[in-house]
Amino acid sequence: MRREFKEETGVEGIDWNSLIVLAGTDWEVHFFCGFGDVEKCKSLTDEIVVVVDVNPLPENVIPNLKWLIPMVFDLALTSY
Repeated sequence: MRREFKEETGVEGIDWNSLIVLAGTDWEVHFFCGFGDVEKCKSLTDEIVVVVDVNPLPENVIPNLKWLIPMVFDLALTSY
């Protein structure tokens, strides 16, 4: 996660934590959470980096983000 994030945004020094893994019979998605200065993020590859305010969440997010993102903030209050 650290390497990928630095490669795509130029930002390092974020303490990443594995949050959850969603899996099916032939796929697996790992979700990580980290807090830091997102204003320093910039697109360094062909993948566009976008910083989005999540309070409130935009209406056009994928359904699982509607519970994953609030869960991250709940965990942050008790864990980080």
